[in-house]
Amino acid sequence: MDLTIIQKLARMPLYESLWYLFIHGGWILFLIIFLWGMKELWMYWRETVFDSKQSYVFLAIDIPRLIEQSPKAVENIFAALAGAHNDPNLKEKYIDGYFQVGYSMEIVSIDGFVQYVVRTPVKFRELVEAAIYAQYPDAELTEVNDYATPVKVKFPDEEYNLWGADIQLVKPYYYPIRTYPEFEHQMTQELKDPLAALLEIMNRIGKGEQLWFQILIVPVLGKDWVAPAIKEMNKILGIKTEVKQTLLDKALTAPLTILQAAGEMLVGGEAGEKKEEKRDPNIMAYLPPDKKAQVEGIGRKTSKIAYKTKMRFVYFGRKEVFKKGLAVSGMFGALKQFNTEDLNSMKPRKETKTVPPYIFPKKRMGKKQNRILELYKSRSMDSFGDAFYMNIEELASLWHFPTIETKAPLVQKIDSKKAGAPMKLPTEMMEERPILGTPIISGKKKQKVGKSKAKFEPLIDFATDDFEKRFAVDKTGQTTAARKKLIKEKYKIEETENEEAIDENIFQKETPSDLIDQKFSINEEKNEAPVKRDKNDSDFGAPNNLPFVE
Repeated sequence: MDLTIIQKLARMPLYESLWYLFIHGGWILFLIIFLWGMKELWMYWRETVFDSKQSYVFLAIDIPRLIEQSPKAVENIFAALAGAHNDPNLKEKYIDGYFQVGYSMEIVSIDGFVQYVVRTPVKFRELVEAAIYAQYPDAELTEVNDYATPVKVKFPDEEYNLWGADIQLVKPYYYPIRTYPEFEHQMTQELKDPLAALLEIMNRIGKGEQLWFQILIVPVLGKDWVAPAIKEMNKILGIKTEVKQTLLDKALTAPLTILQAAGEMLVGGEAGEKKEEKRDPNIMAYLPPDKKAQVEGIGRKTSKIAYKTKMRFVYFGRKEVFKKGLAVSGMFGALKQFNTEDLNSMKPRKETKTVPPYIFPKKRMGKKQNRILELYKSRSMDSFGDAFYMNIEELASLWHFPTIETKAPLVQKIDSKKAGAPMKLPTEMMEERPILGTPIISGKKKQKVGKSKAKFEPLIDFATDDFEKRFAVDKTGQTTAARKKLIKEKYKIEETENEEAIDENIFQKETPSDLIDQKFSINEEKNEAPVKRDKNDSDFGAPNNLPFVE
């Protein structure tokens, strides 16, 4: 090999060697780099123009208290919202600067009042409303202003403090987190709502504190994220996947392919045939439990619709009431319920955590706090690290409305254990204290039970309109009611009865005396005289033909 040209370039000054390379074909490389840079600048400009034309609306969501809906209903909502995806053509992408816009699913607590909020592009507002009303016909969607806009503090600040971070996955995105079906009891099928812990923390913060949690989602197609997941499954199973060759690869390997074919012809067709590898048809049976769980988890995740996702968390408050141990530790403690060691976990992204650095801590800490606050306000996905993918089951596990079993934070306690009373002791009806989270029905003084008389203690009191009073665009509610009626008529969504009406199914676990009190209460509500029961009635008391009946 002649190395004289390399020795010649080494003896030249730097600028002469660069010029020599440029005029002898190096200009092609510079041209490629220049054109790539111009293309990126063009796309950034066009996408900025497209983004400036987008308008968004915030919708506060209130659902009835007694809706017995599991997170599966919210999973169906996410599936419907994926209909916003659009594949742009060349003009839309390179001239108009089109890119896929998405939603922001948020849970916010201000002074301890918790509210579900969705930020959606205006052009997808009807899609969001129809998807929610289809699963929760009695829900109330109110247009509100952005609750984060009034926070205009610049850190470091003498009065306020802030802690925030982006949340990332520990392992590659195709490994799923723990989802809501895994929180259901195998025998009773009762869901132990994992989101109750997060809502509990949000309930416990007080006046002067705000806790925000947002999940940014952008609809995607399966081709955008499924291929790496299939590759990982094949790797675990030991299945070799064929690598697609580009035109350049085929051109470089063409001589070797010709020589290999000639050799097989000389040796003989039978000898040149490749031996098929024998493979056990039941590979899963020989996998260790953790590998088997990984293959099943990846397969389960890729079977459902997914979104490009980014999560963010901000805790903001006055310094005298700032409780980092409760809000921050409680927040990530609640998220740890969705973590698994063999599949995937969530953690705060190190680059975004508002942790004081060692050098110039106050100034640099303030810079981190301002950055995470602005990222939250702008609902930006262009922060540190790439976004990951989550399917609709994972998203519904992290963002859903509380189930009917979710109780209030206060729990009634006693000082000692109770044991059953001996048999054949004389007993009398005693008035029992109501258990928190169940209707209050007294034994002595009868209480009227109607559509609005039953008292429940839900974790989130959607009947309170404090959030709407502070942020609603239309405080009268007339616009909300008119729009709800319009959407239901347009998409043929049927009305449902008032779910707060009490029926006997709610009291199926109560004692017979409580049921009797309920029936008397309902008669009193209707201004009817209580039905008098006689001991000789066949449907009340013991039968008359028993030997011990007087």
